[in-house]
Amino acid sequence: MSNIAKKLLKPAFVGMLAASGLLLSGCGTGNGGSGMDSASSISSTASATTRSVTISGGAVKGVVQNGIVTAWEISEDSHGHWATSQQMGKAVRTNSRGQFQLPVLTKLNGWVVIELKADDRTTMVCDVTPSCDVNGGQVPFGQAFPLSSSFELSAAVDLSSTSPQVYLTPLSQLAVSLAQRSPEGLSGSNLQTAYSQVENWFGLNAGTLQLAPPDLTHLNSATTSTDAIQLAVTNAAFLALVNQSGWSSIEQVLQTASNQILQNGDLTTTSGSTSNAVTISQLEMETAVLAASLQSTTTDTLAQQSLAVTQSRASQLYVSAPTSSGSSTSSSSTTSSGTGSSSSTSSTTTTITNTGSSSSSSSSSSSTGSSVAADSALLQWQAPSTREDGTSLSMAELKGYEIDYGQDPSNLNQTMTINDAYTMSATIANLSSGQWYFAVKAIDTNGNISPMSSVVTKTI
Repeated sequence: MSNIAKKLLKPAFVGMLAASGLLLSGCGTGNGGSGMDSASSISSTASATTRSVTISGGAVKGVVQNGIVTAWEISEDSHGHWATSQQMGKAVRTNSRGQFQLPVLTKLNGWVVIELKADDRTTMVCDVTPSCDVNGGQVPFGQAFPLSSSFELSAAVDLSSTSPQVYLTPLSQLAVSLAQRSPEGLSGSNLQTAYSQVENWFGLNAGTLQLAPPDLTHLNSATTSTDAIQLAVTNAAFLALVNQSGWSSIEQVLQTASNQILQNGDLTTTSGSTSNAVTISQLEMETAVLAASLQSTTTDTLAQQSLAVTQSRASQLYVSAPTSSGSSTSSSSTTSSGTGSSSSTSSTTTTITNTGSSSSSSSSSSSTGSSVAADSALLQWQAPSTREDGTSLSMAELKGYEIDYGQDPSNLNQTMTINDAYTMSATIANLSSGQWYFAVKAIDTNGNISPMSSVVTKTI
């Protein structure tokens, strides 16, 4: 370690052990969004003449092929409640990339609802690595599988836009459900607020739900933003849940999530929820695991960097996700000094003191599916943003990381070096049976090495 104290890096690591069920995450929240453009129309109103409008967009969870897409008018009843009324034009199908063009004739100049349903021709591309659990079998990453007739997605779009575009995803489905439960129903103002609320829940920047989510199975040629990739990975997390025990299909996960929104107005576990409730905490954990594993599926440097950012954001959001009381995750605190280890599977914040510098992380017990071999550990961490003296630290100043591990927490005698600051996960394979301990250090471009992060553990 460098003896120049002011240059020592202050670690802010987030550790994840996939397959062991241990997720350690640093405190913090993601970027909230303010929702849709405030200049958008906030209700459906009739214009003087009928006009032709083509609504374009796509359906991605992963890519939904041959899905049946329809548009529905939103009308207000005598009690001031807005709801879908009649279908606009004919149905169209999504193409092999999940895209569609839906022409309609309308007098409306405001919001409409777009729905997608499945039949025996509809398929979905598996965008979960290494495979998706479908009807008790495994569908490889990038391969399509059939959907049942109960599969549905919905979204809302404002026809006052010159070229209205809409993307149907699990998150847009939640937004529509959230607006529906309001006494005013699907009014434009409620839809606008609901889209903003869902973006806030998942740490998405304002307007992200209106972006085109990329196909996660073909990121090599992607020219898309980090926000769009974060959107796609968050949506893929719903499918990743199916790989966990207790879930039978993506249809069941989506229906459960929508019902929770309609009943409770959020995705927190409440006393009235079933044991298989869908929670933001679960989805953020799956987002972090998936973002880490997807980095090895592409050679596109920008896509890898966006996935690393998504991984870091999701890890931070994991511990700040709402609890059943609607507040951030609360925890007790313990302290350990020296090079001892401390880990927990009960949402305990642990402070480790090392050579005068402290770092904090949080852990929680959860299953992470079968994406990691039984003799392997998937580690995840967050890049530090400050040095020990409090000065800021940019990613350009980081060279990489060092992972120390072993079977004695006081003697981590094996090392893995990562010479890429944007790589914030690693899998250590071929571990022998027994208890293993892991910690991470950051290395800057001058060779300064941070104090060791708190130690996490996995039993092989």
